[in-house]
Amino acid sequence: MGNSLELIIKNFNITEQVLSDRKNIGLYIESLSSLIVDKFYDYLLSNADFAKLIDPKDIPMLKRVRAQFIVSLFNDDFDDLLFNKIKQVYKDSPVRPNTYLIASSFEIIMQSIIDIASVNHQLQRGLKTIYKFLHIAEFIMQKEFLDDSAQKTTTSKNSLINALESLYEMLSIHKSKHELLLECYEKNIIDTSNIIELPSNDVLLCRFHETTSAIKNLVLDMDYFGVDISIIDELHRKYHQNVSDLYSAIDKNLPKNEQQAYLNNTAQTSQELFEQINKPFEKVSSLTFLVVNGGMRFIQQYGYILNETKFIPFDKAQEMCDFIKNILKESLQESLLWAIDSYSVTTKEDERSSDISERIVFNNATIFITLNIKKIPYSSFIFDILHIFLEILKITLINREKEHKLTIFADKAESANRSKDMFLANMSHELRTPLNAIIGFSQILQTREEIPQNMRSYIEKISIAGNNLLNLVNTILDFAKLEAGKISYHPRMTLLSDIAKEISIIISPLAEAKNITLTMPADISLALFIDAQLMKQSLINILSNAIKFTPNDGEVIFSITFDKQRNQYVLSICDNGVGMDKESISQLFTPFTQIDNHLQTASKGTGLGLVITKKIVEDLHGGKIWVESSVGEGSCFYIAVPIQTELTKIEIFASKNSDNEKLLIVEDSEEYVKILVEKLLPYYNITVTNSINKAKELLEKNEYDKMILDFFLIDGICSEVLFFMENKEIQTPVYVISAEDDFKIVEHLRESSNIMGVFNKRDTVLICDTIKGES
Repeated sequence: MGNSLELIIKNFNITEQVLSDRKNIGLYIESLSSLIVDKFYDYLLSNADFAKLIDPKDIPMLKRVRAQFIVSLFNDDFDDLLFNKIKQVYKDSPVRPNTYLIASSFEIIMQSIIDIASVNHQLQRGLKTIYKFLHIAEFIMQKEFLDDSAQKTTTSKNSLINALESLYEMLSIHKSKHELLLECYEKNIIDTSNIIELPSNDVLLCRFHETTSAIKNLVLDMDYFGVDISIIDELHRKYHQNVSDLYSAIDKNLPKNEQQAYLNNTAQTSQELFEQINKPFEKVSSLTFLVVNGGMRFIQQYGYILNETKFIPFDKAQEMCDFIKNILKESLQESLLWAIDSYSVTTKEDERSSDISERIVFNNATIFITLNIKKIPYSSFIFDILHIFLEILKITLINREKEHKLTIFADKAESANRSKDMFLANMSHELRTPLNAIIGFSQILQTREEIPQNMRSYIEKISIAGNNLLNLVNTILDFAKLEAGKISYHPRMTLLSDIAKEISIIISPLAEAKNITLTMPADISLALFIDAQLMKQSLINILSNAIKFTPNDGEVIFSITFDKQRNQYVLSICDNGVGMDKESISQLFTPFTQIDNHLQTASKGTGLGLVITKKIVEDLHGGKIWVESSVGEGSCFYIAVPIQTELTKIEIFASKNSDNEKLLIVEDSEEYVKILVEKLLPYYNITVTNSINKAKELLEKNEYDKMILDFFLIDGICSEVLFFMENKEIQTPVYVISAEDDFKIVEHLRESSNIMGVFNKRDTVLICDTIKGES
């Protein structure tokens, strides 16, 4: 949102209700726009002063543009683009606008709308809102006119300065030539037939004359600098006439005293010309020095005050107003007070006109600064300098306010973090310690033979309840740690088969208790860059939920696929349980929310399990979790794990015999690579990489005699390498290896002339013997 939009919303009190009313007006204003514009031009052309400004041939086009303007004012989005469109209407005006014309035009538009509203109740109801937005449009046009006028003034002033500089340059040339004239006359070496280096006897041949003529043609107000270009031009002409008289006297060989008189005339006129131009320059230079020097002291003074002030009252409007007033007072006293007639700092806008005004908008206050400059020559220089310095003061204060807010925010955040850390530490100690004691003592009591039989069931219930409560506390603490960013996260390359085995040990008893068929992933060699403990926790949570929500004799399947398009592995856990409706799915990852389950007879949990899982998967691992489900058919949870391509590497193992064939091994298990290298290095020069993309790079740059290619890799599956080789027509024998059964691999591979065989990793000896036997 631009600053102009913010100011207009604030100053014109544009509320949501006002915007809603504007939208309603937009629904019918287009049908009335032509009528409003016709009425507007009837009023306009009835005034003779306005009528003579408009060419009758332009009226149809002007009506069309004005109608579009009215429609846009109530139908376009209320933003900076609309404001730019309003400014463009001002710029495209066929007559040169001024404040009077702009104000009169909007008054006539309003009168036209009032006339039509007298017979149109719909328009009548919206008059207040219409009037507000017409005022906004008028304000934007008036501001554009003032900005445009200021820019033209600046441009004109710059042209004046350039003209004055050109004039001074010509004066310097004139002075040099005149001094040469005096020197040559003194030495009696003036040759009037060859006066190239001397002043000309014809004013029209002088560059000085060209400059004065050009300045006259620009119609510049040189009086602003105290320079009368007409007098300068007259003196310059007079000087060349004096020079012409001198040359004539020399040619006629008149007496020396008469020649000296003509020479004195040239010197007198030259001095008058010099003073006429040089004095304004001296004044401008002196004042410019005073203004710039004063401005620098102004900046230094308020900079010193701001740096020495430890507390600035940004949150209190009147105190902030007094603070800025004190800054101005002390800064001006040390710098530009000689040029200032009056100044004010208030919390309310002063309606009286002033030379300079600045508005500083803080969060809790708006401060208005006005300055009036004394009636002194070249006051516009002071105006420009002060305007720049006030702008710097404004930016400095606004930045200091932002720093102040950031400091407060940082202090609060640090305090909150300390509180969270203390809370987590206290919770860990104060809750876990007594619970562990209860569980520990209950377990001891269960082993004591002297405990009566009728008491054992109670002790067992105490132990179960204690464990359940400890699990709840651990879950809440995990959630709190994740929220506080205090969870331990240690990712590394981890074989998924290792995690699957550990999960199976924990989950299988739960499935067996309900006679549920639990299908786990095959013994695959896939390694992922994950935190094994956290990912295991997430998968156990989803699997245990699947078993809870699946009836006896049901089925739960944990499987893995590779999403080539998104370059990620997807872990899926599907069941044929009760399923969920869309409303339940939308609440799954909401903290402390649980889905009703008639199959769950045990005590309910915290409703944080899936929330924690989502944070582990998405916030820590950068993956994604989602669910697909239908009531009565079951649910599928999906976890997408992105591939970490920055973990790719290349290793080269040189054989003792450099003439040996070259073997490329594409495998991400470091242990298995060691086995292969140890067995095959005597026979091959070996290059090893753990990445599909690196393998493609190597194949494109180098020629290999053979390749061992693992089915699962950190950035995809091997089929991508095989497709690449087919497309690039690379003919290298490939031996595909995997921990999965052969038939499961083959179904993922299309026919390739490069595949020499598919092997199970367990058959290491067979793999190595096959490759050695074909070497």
